[in-house]
Amino acid sequence: MVGPRRSLLHAAIAGTALSLLWAGGALADVSVSLRYESAAELEHARRVASELASEGYAVDLGDTPEPSPCDPNAPRLASIPRDARAWIRLAPDPADAERVVAFICFLGAQPLLQQAVPSAPRSNGEQLALAAAEALNGLRVRLPPVQNEPRRAPPAPEPSPPAPLAPDARLEPLPKRVVNSLVLGPGIVRSFPDFPTTLGLSARGALGIVPSLGLVIEAFVPATSGELASDTVTSELRTTWVRVGPRLGWELGDFELSVAALAGPAFTWATAVAVPPRQGTADVSAGAILTLGAFLQYPAQGALFGSASVSGSALLPAPRVELADDARAPRGYFPLEASLGLGVRWGG
Repeated sequence: MVGPRRSLLHAAIAGTALSLLWAGGALADVSVSLRYESAAELEHARRVASELASEGYAVDLGDTPEPSPCDPNAPRLASIPRDARAWIRLAPDPADAERVVAFICFLGAQPLLQQAVPSAPRSNGEQLALAAAEALNGLRVRLPPVQNEPRRAPPAPEPSPPAPLAPDARLEPLPKRVVNSLVLGPGIVRSFPDFPTTLGLSARGALGIVPSLGLVIEAFVPATSGELASDTVTSELRTTWVRVGPRLGWELGDFELSVAALAGPAFTWATAVAVPPRQGTADVSAGAILTLGAFLQYPAQGALFGSASVSGSALLPAPRVELADDARAPRGYFPLEASLGLGVRWGG
């Protein structure tokens, strides 16, 4: 014979099971559209879907964007189903690439939208799944229940969540990085007022200090000689230099414009061939070069880019060439330089 206590115990167990089945059925009526931005968030999406399914939600997981009443570009008047529905989108945190954000939007029995934006470190997918489930449960408690859905007890107090982010916050540009670069290309130099044009190779390296400020190291190596001639002497000239200085840059759309003030040593050497009985000579003149330059690069972002530059300089002291005893000595005070090149960027 079954005693009264055992009968009460069986009745309690049966009642609990029926309550769980009934509550699970009510939760299954709440469908959740779960979308993720890229393959980097796929594993997090699976964990969130598993956690929501264990809570009784009907989860539709996919990577194809689905219209949501919470989208900022959605039409003002739209047909929204009467059933409760939730939309979740997983995306990288715009402010911290090492975190993943769950943008949650919930529509209850009345046309009132609730939103939440929980986040967690990218390395802890379980924490994000629990945070998303708790946030969705909390949104459902704030709204009137759908039909006969039982109310849930409010969750335990938690630390204040971060301020909600706009759904399109991920479209904001990323902070500019500190990068280094190297550019090689042909250059052309004309030293005014008297020295002829020479061609050569221009090389420029830039070391990033902060995003808009860097250090430039630049060199020019002549490949051809400029010629000066008189009745008695023919002289071939070449000038080379190395210079260094700070660079300040700005992004102008897809271009990057920068200016630099540079200084360094310069060397001019001349080889003279004289008409007999004069004798030819070779001489080297050392000095300093002071430069103001401007550089244009395209594109402003990317590992490879094209570069164009112009610069004006002053040679101190100005080199000069003696062509004849009674002739004015030609001088090259102010080198004007232009170059084109291809470059590569790297850095954090």
